[in-house]
Amino acid sequence: MTFKAIYSSTFRGAEDLEKVTLPNTMTDIGNSAFENSGLQSITIPGSVTYIGERAFYDTPLYDKSSNWYDGVLYIGNYLITVKGDVKQLIVKEGTRLLAEKASHLPGVAYPDIEYVYLPNTVEYIGTHAFSSCKNLETVVMSNKL
Repeated sequence: MTFKAIYSSTFRGAEDLEKVTLPNTMTDIGNSAFENSGLQSITIPGSVTYIGERAFYDTPLYDKSSNWYDGVLYIGNYLITVKGDVKQLIVKEGTRLLAEKASHLPGVAYPDIEYVYLPNTVEYIGTHAFSSCKNLETVVMSNKL
């Protein structure tokens, strides 16, 4: 069997789940896939092209301060979410993907993002990644997208 996707809420609430290594065949991580679980560590392969909203919300991995950089949650080369008060989103070099609804931190109706810079390494932008960003004025992106 070849694993390609983890669907919505598959491991939601799995409090004892601490570590996951995904196979190189994995392409999708669904909405809330690990939400409210005990997840502390995950290896996400380069084959992943979709990460759903809240996939890692309310997990130790989400709460780990070293995963946050300038108000942005990164897990490996994946941008997971952005805090609501970030005005200039300069995506880190090496980031491959922005998760679905990346600008929508739970509880934030309208993100403050005004400017977005996407480096050449970004290949995928998730659905609704910047929807409801009423103040968004400028997006600079590479030709790769």
